[in-house]
Amino acid sequence: MMSRLMKLYFRNIVVAISFLSFHLISVVFAQRTTTKSLSENPAANERQINREVFSFLYDSTWVLDKADADYNPDSFLSFDSRTKNGFITIIIYDHPTDNKKNVNDQLAEHRATTMKTNTYSRFSQWGKYKGSGVILKGRIMDTYPGEIKVFSYSNSKVSFLVVSQIFDDDKKLDQPGLKVIENSFQLK
Repeated sequence: MMSRLMKLYFRNIVVAISFLSFHLISVVFAQRTTTKSLSENPAANERQINREVFSFLYDSTWVLDKADADYNPDSFLSFDSRTKNGFITIIIYDHPTDNKKNVNDQLAEHRATTMKTNTYSRFSQWGKYKGSGVILKGRIMDTYPGEIKVFSYSNSKVSFLVVSQIFDDDKKLDQPGLKVIENSFQLK
């Protein structure tokens, strides 16, 4: 098991990309914890986040990181996965953004720092939203194989950016939790 201090150290490897008047933030850590098999069904353990601008369900075995310096319940939420080795970060903006620029900036930074040897593919649908996305596959921090998924959506009033990371060995346990969030996320 990773100590809390070590986890915070890796959690604080933050890549900030300045554009317009805000930053895209992507949290990356490459230390893994030992995972015991969990048999619970994520759908049976759902909790809800319901804010003025958005709502979604999440697996109760996932932990909302309220200690994150950027935590804001209305605009920056980061969850540690069921295995504690992965995460998803959701950033909400109160203005439109450029989806392709958001994703391309994240892609460039992750290829330069987090996953230098990788393959990537583009996608355009996350849950019920059409936007711009990319999935990078390779060795995270040159250690364990995994993937980083980035998606950006914008309309005339609000936009969001989602960044998730899971290791291949943890997909069986972590992928269902990511899907619960993706399938239930909605802007109001």
